[in-house]
Amino acid sequence: KPFMQLTVAERRGVIEDLLGLTIFAEMNKVNKATISSLKEDLDKETSSFRVQTGIIASLDESIANREAALSDTYESKLARVINAKEDVLTLESVLEDIRKEVEPDVENLKAIDIDKINANIEKSTTFNIQTSTQITEKLDRIRFFEENAECPLCSQEIKHTHKVAIKTSLTNELNALQTNQTKIVNIVQKLVDDKATWTSLNDRAMNSIAKYKEIKKDIEYQKTLISDYENDLKKDMSNENVETDKLKIVELGKTVVEIEGRRSKLLEDI
Repeated sequence: KPFMQLTVAERRGVIEDLLGLTIFAEMNKVNKATISSLKEDLDKETSSFRVQTGIIASLDESIANREAALSDTYESKLARVINAKEDVLTLESVLEDIRKEVEPDVENLKAIDIDKINANIEKSTTFNIQTSTQITEKLDRIRFFEENAECPLCSQEIKHTHKVAIKTSLTNELNALQTNQTKIVNIVQKLVDDKATWTSLNDRAMNSIAKYKEIKKDIEYQKTLISDYENDLKKDMSNENVETDKLKIVELGKTVVEIEGRRSKLLEDI
């Protein structure tokens, strides 16, 4: 076909061929395709960047919230530990006061032989009963000679001098028995007083010891609580979930840096 009979597009193609412009058109097409592909890659990297940074932000917020909650819990548990330790100190002070209070009583109890006291009370009481019987017998005999003038067995008259001699002898024996009985009564009373002292000391010591054991048990319980609280505090301080998420953030941070590097390269290429 003659040149002038060609279409506009055909004539432009002929001119481009003659002038060597076709290669530029092809290169332009290739560049456009390359740029389009690079933009798609850039969009993908940008989308991935946003997703990763979003995850990091979410984890940061979650960690901040959990650490705030842990901080409140930590303060609460720490306060419980401090209070429990103060309670232990108070109880140990009370325990020391009880120990100081009961030690003299225990020493005094050791100095008192309660078995010997009980044995002496029993022996003295028996002796006192025997003495009382003898006193009664002496009084009966004295009364007999005061009220009778003759012997009830032989009906013979009892001489006055004989009556006086017998009454004097009986009276002397009676006085000796009564003196002994007074001494026995005093001894028994002293023994009873000693036993009452021992009983009072023993009751007070037993009460103090019982209280001592109860407080000591309470101290052990408080120490167990302190141990449990401190273990909880250690767990809170090294919360595994929080630490795991922090490690995730570090790894995600590395990924974000890599993505940002690729995005920068794509932007340069575009």
